Amino acid sequence: MGTEQTAGRSRALFCYGFEHRRIGRQAARLVAEILKGTDVGNLPVETAENYSFLNMRSVEAINLDIWDSMLRQMDEIIR
Repeated sequence: MGTEQTAGRSRALFCYGFEHRRIGRQAARLVAEILKGTDVGNLPVETAENYSFLNMRSVEAINLDIWDSMLRQMDEIIR
């Protein structure tokens, strides 16, 4: 289990958390709005989006059964 996308590519079974790149893009977009003159009080409150993925190679290596409902919730499935 991990919190970074790179962890999943290195055989982590499951990752849930946020991606630093997505948060950076979100912050850059908000800064751009402020620099364009938008009042900070008029910006919507935003939270970081969570990201989840499952490494099916690791699932198969340990012979784990994964429910279809869980697979449908993953942002990415590594095969």
